[in-house]
Amino acid sequence: MLQAAASMTLPRHANPEPYTLAKVAFLLGSGCRTGECFAVNVADWNGGSAQLWIPAIEVGAGKTRSSARWVKLPDRSVELMGDLPIKGRMFRTPYGKEIKLIQGGGGQMQASFNKARDLAGLGDDVTPHVLRHTWATWFYAQTRDFGGLMDQGGWSKADMANRYRKLAPDDLSERLLKHGWDFRPEMPEDRRSKLRVVSDG
Repeated sequence: MLQAAASMTLPRHANPEPYTLAKVAFLLGSGCRTGECFAVNVADWNGGSAQLWIPAIEVGAGKTRSSARWVKLPDRSVELMGDLPIKGRMFRTPYGKEIKLIQGGGGQMQASFNKARDLAGLGDDVTPHVLRHTWATWFYAQTRDFGGLMDQGGWSKADMANRYRKLAPDDLSERLLKHGWDFRPEMPEDRRSKLRVVSDG
């Protein structure tokens, strides 16, 4: 899906357009709802911690009114998102315009998403909302942090978070790491340098 989104071009344009890839990478790395993706602002991005504030005040941003939170993005997402606008909405249309928020929104990227999905050879059961399920599965497979899953996913009930994380093979964490996806919490560099492997033998 990511490779397909990275190869998409606009009519009469030779170079790939980065806008669809940026949104897909963000949704995979953050677990945000699609409407939340459209509402986030560059001013709410903390580059030092790779965190984004979801303010929960925008009409048309899904359920964010009850889901204000910080989401932390893995380095892979940040890399694939590329350069951010200087100000305003973080994510745009393929033509660089801010996406208009609408009540009950979330489908404004459906056409470009479907194009990337079809290029990737995936079925029409793969929708933008599936990326939220994917994030929950990936995040929990690597961290086993159910509280973090609820906090970053914006869920207030455990049964809802459980619905989103899917069964996964035991080696999913390692497979994700091989592709650059690391959701594990970072350790301060001064502590990291003191870590050592202790052998039993």
